[in-house]
Amino acid sequence: MAAPYECNVSCTDDETFVLTLELLRSDGQPFEIADYAFEYVLKGCGANYLLTEADGIAVDVPTATLTISPGVNVRLRPGVYYHGLRKEHIASGQVDSVFDGQITSTEGNF
Repeated sequence: MAAPYECNVSCTDDETFVLTLELLRSDGQPFEIADYAFEYVLKGCGANYLLTEADGIAVDVPTATLTISPGVNVRLRPGVYYHGLRKEHIASGQVDSVFDGQITSTEGNF
């Protein structure tokens, strides 16, 4: 089953990979991210990352923002990668996908 949202990203191999997301409810209000734990996966072209809040996902509750980064030295070599984000409700344990999609990294000029 596909995730409810698709997130496709483009970058070059010159950039440190960082993905910043503001999570909003359908009415435009901030999503209650403090009630959830998040996991992010990035795979392809030899990369295989599974990130959590302990190692790569920074959560800013007041702004309902997630910043996802496998590290300052991670640059994605040219190719197509697959990624996704899921959330687990802390109280109930229910796990749901937030998005999946592709990252296309191209050759940069440096």
